Amino acid sequence: MAFLEKYGYLEPGPTEELTSAQVKEAVREFQWISHLAVSGALDEPTVRQMAEPRCGVKDVGSHNAWEGHVETLFLGRGRKPRRGKRFLQQGKQCLKRVSLFSF
Repeated sequence: MAFLEKYGYLEPGPTEELTSAQVKEAVREFQWISHLAVSGALDEPTVRQMAEPRCGVKDVGSHNAWEGHVETLFLGRGRKPRRGKRFLQQGKQCLKRVSLFSF
């Protein structure tokens, strides 16, 4: 539990208030981030990975990646299309102000 709280998989607080579903989801998220088989159980590879030395920095943003992965695989929803690059439009505006050419 302390490992999952320390690295941001569970919210810090009293462990008595956690449900088994919350703990299982946190373990699943850690397994996915660590490229392990995602089962939600504290099996030997998961415990071995948790015992490896780490830098102490939380896995920031892992939950968003996990949600996107779950939506894509299990719910059939694709990721939102990325915004298009706007540098061409901005470049034309800049050239209009500076040059004598028209577009």
